[in-house]
Amino acid sequence: MKKRKMKTMLTEARHFGYGIAAINVSNMETILAILSAADRLDQPVILQVSPMQKQAQGFEYCDIVMMIDMLATHFDHGEYSIHLDHCETVEECILASGAGFDSVMLDKSHEAIDINISEVGRLRKALPSVCVEAELGCVGGAEGTGEG
Repeated sequence: MKKRKMKTMLTEARHFGYGIAAINVSNMETILAILSAADRLDQPVILQVSPMQKQAQGFEYCDIVMMIDMLATHFDHGEYSIHLDHCETVEECILASGAGFDSVMLDKSHEAIDINISEVGRLRKALPSVCVEAELGCVGGAEGTGEG
């Protein structure tokens, strides 16, 4: 299976009018299931990892990137990209990018909008070749905590 840049995948999807599944993964079994489905359907997929998963599973970003890349070699069809989901710090986004994520999401929704925009701008300058997603405004829950 081919690893592709997020920007390339999203540009093609927009041009040809289709969506791409973005699915959070936390272990080898979920990675294999998603890659297998993408292979069988010959479709692109975005594998998302959150800092919460990193903490819960006890791995580093480079570990999950190596695992995904290694498991992807067992499949011939489809393509994938790796995205950092709901990260709360610029520094953690930079760390993930250095480990092989080419897309990151900075979630500063708990901050005032001017701080949020400023931090997203700081991240954009630090990672000019990485896709950056931002969580602007207020999110009505606490991701992964059972609250909300």
